[in-house]
Amino acid sequence: MSSSPFCSPDSSRFRQIFFPVILCVLTLAAYAQTFSCGFIEGYDDEPYITLNPIVTQGVTLQGLRWSLTTFEAGNWHPLTWWSHMLDVTMFGMNPIGHHAISLIIHAGNALLLYSFFYRITGLQARSFLVAALFSLHPLHVESVAWVAERKDVLSSLFTFGALHAYISYANSQRKAYYLAMVILFCLSLLAKPMMVTFPFLLLVLDYWPLERIRHQSLPPLLLEKIPLLLPVVAISAVSIIAQKSVGALIPLSNDSFPTRISVALNAYVVYLRKFFAPYDLASYYPYASVSGARIIIAVMALGAISVIVWRLHLHRPWLLTGWLWFLGMLVPVIGIVRVGTQSYADRYTYLPIIGVIVMLAWGGAELLERVSPGGHGKTAIAVVAIATCVTFTWNQTGFWKDGFSLYSRELAVTKGNWHAHLGLGNMLANRQRFNEAISHYDAVLVANSRSVDAHNNLGMCLRSLGRSHEALNHFLQAVDINPDYPIAHLNLGVTYADLGNKEKAIQHLQTALLIDPTFYRARQCLDYLVGSGQ
Repeated sequence: MSSSPFCSPDSSRFRQIFFPVILCVLTLAAYAQTFSCGFIEGYDDEPYITLNPIVTQGVTLQGLRWSLTTFEAGNWHPLTWWSHMLDVTMFGMNPIGHHAISLIIHAGNALLLYSFFYRITGLQARSFLVAALFSLHPLHVESVAWVAERKDVLSSLFTFGALHAYISYANSQRKAYYLAMVILFCLSLLAKPMMVTFPFLLLVLDYWPLERIRHQSLPPLLLEKIPLLLPVVAISAVSIIAQKSVGALIPLSNDSFPTRISVALNAYVVYLRKFFAPYDLASYYPYASVSGARIIIAVMALGAISVIVWRLHLHRPWLLTGWLWFLGMLVPVIGIVRVGTQSYADRYTYLPIIGVIVMLAWGGAELLERVSPGGHGKTAIAVVAIATCVTFTWNQTGFWKDGFSLYSRELAVTKGNWHAHLGLGNMLANRQRFNEAISHYDAVLVANSRSVDAHNNLGMCLRSLGRSHEALNHFLQAVDINPDYPIAHLNLGVTYADLGNKEKAIQHLQTALLIDPTFYRARQCLDYLVGSGQ
């Protein structure tokens, strides 16, 4: 079969229907457990949905205006907020509906990916394999089963739409298709600013499978990507401001640039390993420095793959396209610009890992064709790969049932995971299981002694058990680490009042109100303390 960029598909009508249908059926089967998953307590589901007073009202004019100006959760993504508001309008706070929408979008992404490669290569089976491994790989469970990560699947939906528009533009040079691509690309950025590498991706696709670089000079191809840089620069600037506003952007003073490079190189290798051996996936991987030996291994592995890909790229161009797709699309989240306290995250691979899948699908098919020309070997291996992915994804989805399952999974497959201990501690404290919660907060402070939340929440548990002097010590440590933490000042005020020190109690309650004048609980406690004469 011809592999020219715009060859006409020659499959029977049955095959054209069969592949999309089986893709949807497999996706539904692999993720069926999401319908029994709830919202994750203590995780981003709360600020994004369940405890967000704007989102819980559903679609309103106030909410639409708010979404255009807020930096809530350290992001500016109005389309994502609108999707959550629409979910609430349609389903209320029933998590089944929210999960169903995320799964439908994910299945739509898989169909768009399948049709994308089928349109430009005419190779139906390979296109199906790419889409199936994308849809069914357990690395993507986090993006699908976590409602707050709706931004991943939603942004990708518009990205795939933009890629389809780009195919039409490249084939016809019609400006209408170019405009459609720009609009869809901007919509993807309004859902999540991950796709700032989109112009680079188009150049990679110009090499293969579109092969525009082979038939046209490079300057015009570069020139047509320049308009896309305007939204890239704009969204990058807004994202940095948003992340700084909530303290999510980690300054270089916290860790050296060489340290970030070493963590980034290691992350690339970790993502590759987790793609081929996804047995220890978790929702959070604590940030940690990388040993010299691991850096050497990462450099050697990435360097060796790059050399092999370059040596073979003239006769096997899909290797270079896939490798650059993987490397390039991870750049915004690889950790050089560090956001958050994780070393890496499964959700970051949602689109980048497609590059590795392309290398595997095309390269594996060629290799197996030499070994088993009849094609039966290719089919058997594809079936085994898909079945393995379905099994792993089904198992991984079960860990997203609730917070207890999720945090327990983190502790089982990671080391020094203070994030999981903090989550479990908070859930136990909310259920007044204070002694159990205290053990988890203690574990947090062993791994991260400067955790403000752990000190504050541990103090609250101790105070609830009548151990006010011990609680006071942790509240003091919390405000020492972060003097602008109003909740810790409130707790200090209440605890000092318990211990009979009215002067210091009033001082800390006033401080809490200076930090946050709308802090009703602090105002209520202060008014009571001043008015009671105690």
